[in-house]
Formats: sequence, structure tokens, C-alpha cells
Amino acid sequence: MKWLKIKQIKMEIDDRKTNILAKNVFGQPVEFKQSKCTCRFILSDNNGEEYCWVATNESLATALELIAENEDKKYDIANNPHLLGRNMVFLAWLYWIWKNYLDKHGFNPPQEHLEKANKFKRGKT
Repeated sequence: MKWLKIKQIKMEIDDRKTNILAKNVFGQPVEFKQSKCTCRFILSDNNGEEYCWVATNESLATALELIAENEDKKYDIANNPHLLGRNMVFLAWLYWIWKNYLDKHGFNPPQEHLEKANKFKRGKT
């Protein structure tokens, strides 16, 4: 198996032929099948070759689900329920993206869990 490194993550106009429905007189895309912009993961290998991955919602959801399962296994949550496990990833990285929505609908995680997740966000120090 060859490993690729993430070189860059960026959002830009999705100009794949399969996504463009119509172009203007200047050849610029104006109608899109899915959405105007997509998030692209630019990957590179040890030889400097670059690859692009355009993630779908399904693949992102699957990746997050597998990461959550891995965190629970890594910290053996079944035998150590006081640890955060999958909640660590959620509270450290994902909660802040939807914070306003979650707070508005009554989801308020304990402050000590937020502090603990933030403390270990980038691994043990």
C-alpha cells in the first residue's frame, strides 16, 4: 500500500465535466449538477506526484464514523468510561463547527469535557 500525504485542503469551483450543466458565452460554468464549489483534498506522494480527492458527504460521514470507532477502541471506552474516546474528536474539532446550532437546540457539553478535549486536541503534550 502506498501512503499519500495531504498537501492542501481547499474549496474551489467544481469544474469537473460531470458537474457542469451549462456555460456562458465566455466558456465559464454557470449551472452545476451538484454544487458550484467543492472541497478538494490535494494529496502528494514521496515522488512529488499530486492527486486530488473530492470527498462526498457519504465518504466524509464514513470516515468520521470509522475515526469515532477507532477512538473508542484506542482508549478502551468499554473499560474506561471516564475517558472521552469518540467524544474527544467531536468536542475538540467538530462541535465548534455547529456550536451555534447545537447550543440553540439545547446541546451544552460539560465545560470540563470541552477543556479536556481542547487540551489534548493535538495529542498529548
